[in-house]
Amino acid sequence: AKLWDPNRQEDDPTRFKTIVEDQRWVTSVVVLPDSRVVSGSADNTIKLWDLSQPECDAVRGLTIAEQQGWVRSMAVLPDGRIVSGSGELFGGKGEVKLWDLSRTKDDPIRVLTMAEHQDRVTSVAVLRCGRIVSGSSDQTVKLWDPSRPKDDPERVLTMTEHQNWVTCVAVLKDGRIVSGSYDKSVKLCDPSRSDSDPARHKTMAGCQDWITSLCVAPGQFSIPGSSWPQELQLTCVGNRNGAVIIWNVATDSVQTLAQHPNAIRGMASLPNGLLLSASMNLVLVHDLQTNSEVARLFLDQPIQCVAAHPTQPWFVAGHGKQIHAYVLEPWPQHQPEPPWLQA
Repeated sequence: AKLWDPNRQEDDPTRFKTIVEDQRWVTSVVVLPDSRVVSGSADNTIKLWDLSQPECDAVRGLTIAEQQGWVRSMAVLPDGRIVSGSGELFGGKGEVKLWDLSRTKDDPIRVLTMAEHQDRVTSVAVLRCGRIVSGSSDQTVKLWDPSRPKDDPERVLTMTEHQNWVTCVAVLKDGRIVSGSYDKSVKLCDPSRSDSDPARHKTMAGCQDWITSLCVAPGQFSIPGSSWPQELQLTCVGNRNGAVIIWNVATDSVQTLAQHPNAIRGMASLPNGLLLSASMNLVLVHDLQTNSEVARLFLDQPIQCVAAHPTQPWFVAGHGKQIHAYVLEPWPQHQPEPPWLQA
């Protein structure tokens, strides 16, 4: 990873500090609450990086798993288990796996394979209850309950509303699922409702291009005419044209927040109502309460993926074989610094 110091000049050799490098392209990343970083790669592996260890320490970067195909997406359950989605570049089936890193490698329940999609898995997300959502190039979205046995018909629910590849999925706190697709649509599904209930599905208005990224931004936002801030969940949508669009599913309102020069490659929700969006060489950070841009980073290497720390103002990005870490604002005095920032 690289530490970006916004207080240093661009030609200052100490502006960046390399702390992680993989063997092949980094295709997905996720940050754990304890500041460890998990990366998925085009070499079909998942690695766990403990940045508190010295660079020469063998436990700094551990290969914890090998997948069937490129690791394209990862997410973390509230109990610390890691979900991964993978698939070959061309053809072949996709896998969703659940990893329990607290168990030894010879423990048969260290890894649980949910089942297979008929094509690569492009995106995974998790619900607070422990269920898992996956989207695939087979045009389906699946909702998995890993607590149920494999022969339980309610273990997996398959949703088939899209007409092209499902490229990204996200979840709301209430369990509703958002999915984006190359069919130029963003759909909201409430799996607790029956198929015949018209309120089960909702489609975002105004989509005109392929959807390439999604995230849900939680937090408190001031509502005009209200004396109290209210908790909203905004669905943040990125498309091939580079637009960042905010969909308030409660009011069904849609507005364009930002415009990148090319396709959105990743988005992440940051603390304090901030939204990060990344295209090939540009990262923008917006304040969702004021709809204002608060940071702009031009990067010299193309971005493959991004992920944010759940409670601290920093994020990681996959660039080629490297993972870079970026601090977005002066570090809060009441929070302990992550290990790589202290190094």
